[in-house]
Amino acid sequence: PDSGPPVAQRAAARHTEVVTPQELAAFIRTEAHRLGFQAVGFTPADDLPSTEQVMLERIDAGLLRGLPWFDADWADLCSHPRKLLPEARTLVALAASYRTADPEAPEAGDGPRGRVARYAWGADYHPILRQRAKLLAANVAAALGRPAASRAFVDIAPMPEREVARRAGMGWMGKNTNVMVKGLGSWVFLAVLALDMDLPAGEPLATHCGDCDLCLRACPTGAIVA
Repeated sequence: PDSGPPVAQRAAARHTEVVTPQELAAFIRTEAHRLGFQAVGFTPADDLPSTEQVMLERIDAGLLRGLPWFDADWADLCSHPRKLLPEARTLVALAASYRTADPEAPEAGDGPRGRVARYAWGADYHPILRQRAKLLAANVAAALGRPAASRAFVDIAPMPEREVARRAGMGWMGKNTNVMVKGLGSWVFLAVLALDMDLPAGEPLATHCGDCDLCLRACPTGAIVA
């Protein structure tokens, strides 16, 4: 995480006057890219009843066994963003790519070895992306010239980041259960920033995986339920 000046101080230093929702959306996109996010989308902070229904169905089907915290109460929070931030008007979907070069193949005779998922190669992304999202929120407040209610979510709070990204038009839900972002694929970390202002909403994409089922056939345990 950034160890520079406090968030508010850096935000004030980047103060930029914005007037219309369209100008503010453009400002947020520019700032998000500057802070290291590669994709940005916007969707209203409305209830997500279909998300709650899917979560409850999967809980009842036993697909979330081993996650005792993922219960009906968690599904309820996930599906009602304003229970997490009452002032929320817009959810900003943010994506940061973790696609890196393929590793070199190990030489024979190196002894025991295994594979580590690519997303886990670097530092813990949760505090890094949360800090970036908080700085983005501070910059938005500075641009507006007023305090702005906000809350950042990165994977460990009851916020369905994938569904928010899909609704915002950032990407579509792939059969691998992840969001497919144009130009980035599913090699992305997702974050959501709830803000207390109305912004132009994106439209969900009509794109989908078609007949491709490579991920389903490649999964060694058959664990993917598309």
